[in-house]
Amino acid sequence: MPMFAWLSEFRRSPRGAAAVEFALLLPLLLIMLVGMVEFGRAISQSNALERGLRAGASFAARSDIPFDATTEQRIDNLVRTGGLSGDAPLLVSGWADPSATLTITTTTFTVGANEVPLIRLEGSVPLDPLLPGLLAAVGLEDFNLSAVHEQAYIGN
Repeated sequence: MPMFAWLSEFRRSPRGAAAVEFALLLPLLLIMLVGMVEFGRAISQSNALERGLRAGASFAARSDIPFDATTEQRIDNLVRTGGLSGDAPLLVSGWADPSATLTITTTTFTVGANEVPLIRLEGSVPLDPLLPGLLAAVGLEDFNLSAVHEQAYIGN
C-alpha cells in the first residue's frame, strides 16, 4: 500500500484543478471565438455590399435612362469597388468569384397619377470566410450574401 500512497494523495490534491478545467473548456471557447469572428466578418461584408449597391443606385439615379454600356460599366464599378474607374480594391472579396451577380433593372413606380422611374440593383456574392472549413462543418459551405437597393430616378 505505501507504494501507491502518492496516487491517493495526488487524487485529493486541489492543485491543478483549474488547469484541467481550462484545458477541458479551451476547445469550446476557441470554437465560440472563431464563430463570432466569422459572424462579424459576414456582417462586415454584408454592409460593404449594401454600401456599394447604394452608391451604384445613387449614381444610376442621376444618369440618363436607358443606360448605355459606359454608364452600366460605371455602375458596376461603383458597386464592386466604390470607384467609377474600377481600379480600386473590391469592397467585398466575394465579387472576385465568378458566381457573384449584379443585376441592374429599371421599372416604374406610381405616385398618385405620376409614373416615376425606379432603378433597382440586386447583388449576390459568396461569403468569403477566414476559415472555409468551419462553415462547411456546420453546413454553410454555399452561403451567399444578397442585397437589393432601389432608388427613384432623379435625372441630371
